[in-house]
Amino acid sequence: MSRRRPLEGERVPFVVRAAARLLPARHREAFVGDLLEEYRRFVLPGRSPGAARGWLVRQALASGVAGALARLRARLGRVLGDPLYDVRPPHDHRPPGAGIMESFWYDLRYAMRRLSAAPGFTAVAALSLALGIGANTAIFSVVDALLLRDMPVEDPASLVEIYMSEEGGYPYATASYPDYVDLRERADLLEDVAAFEQFFAQVEVEGDLRLVMGELVTANAFPMLGLRPALGRWFTPDEDTDPGAHAVVMLSHGYWERVFGADRGVLGRTIRVLGTPYEIIGVAPEGFNGLFPGIVSELYLPMSMVDHVQRTGAGDSRLVSRGSRSLFLKGRLAEGATVEQLNEFLESLSRDLEEAHPDTNRNRVFSALPYEDVAIHPFVDRALFPVAGLLFAVVGLVLLIACTNLAAFLLARAS
Repeated sequence: MSRRRPLEGERVPFVVRAAARLLPARHREAFVGDLLEEYRRFVLPGRSPGAARGWLVRQALASGVAGALARLRARLGRVLGDPLYDVRPPHDHRPPGAGIMESFWYDLRYAMRRLSAAPGFTAVAALSLALGIGANTAIFSVVDALLLRDMPVEDPASLVEIYMSEEGGYPYATASYPDYVDLRERADLLEDVAAFEQFFAQVEVEGDLRLVMGELVTANAFPMLGLRPALGRWFTPDEDTDPGAHAVVMLSHGYWERVFGADRGVLGRTIRVLGTPYEIIGVAPEGFNGLFPGIVSELYLPMSMVDHVQRTGAGDSRLVSRGSRSLFLKGRLAEGATVEQLNEFLESLSRDLEEAHPDTNRNRVFSALPYEDVAIHPFVDRALFPVAGLLFAVVGLVLLIACTNLAAFLLARAS
């Protein structure tokens, strides 16, 4: 590779001069000359002035950092007396102009030879790093699923979480289906409001019986969130009525892939939930795990089937029992409405319901919080965020200890 000096009187950009100072003195002139020649002959003619100058800056910075690291490695090699830290191993006869990929593969092969020469040390070092990195990855995965990963919904800023207080004053409890119906019919500030709850049930698929977690949802829940089924359809409004009359089911995307092998002919087939056959009408979209953050639901049933999967013995259907409270509520604000306006309306509605139903609604008040302010549940969030921070601190300390141990191993080996 030819080497040349800068032309007489040629103006050298500051970043190139600064990068050259980081290189060994014997290479500085050649580096500046070669870089500027390549810039003028090959880069500048085919690019805009701004893009060409950006290329020059990147090349200068990369070369300068590489030169500084090489000098640091050489100095460490002299101090520690270990050829591992030398600029190049003694048998490296590469020309100074070796390409980037050539240098990379040479360094990789050299590193593998050094590691294979001391398998015990290599195993201990790898295990130390694996423990630290593995613990961090595991904790981050849990925190990501619970706190960081958002539900794939449309316009989350307009969604609200709605709660009904308990008689004793706890503000974030669940509601009954009749309370939900009253809210849905009278809340003009809400574009829509949906109800849902969880259940566990034994599900039989082709003779295979397993305990499965699912959700009971009102027919408007998924359309309100802007979700579209991956296959089939959502529930229809008439499937919200007539308790026990609509034995239809939607599968989660993961359950469909795992149990049915992603068979697109699954629609119309039946599975048994608590011994009752249910017709499969659709598959939820990929990436949607349910309406409860951090919990994966496998099945979705219409709210009309609540008395079948949530058996409570004798008494009225839970669809008409105002004292049976187990529903979580989500709503979407109407255009122009605010959470503050909605809470004012909910207080008024709660007073009306208390007057109309004093036996079941005494001191029970609706309230709303922005969807984006709630990770799991307001009560749980208070403890979850500090615990998550503590877990991150602990696993960060584990990784720091692992790195410190590895550094100690290297120093001991060098000495």
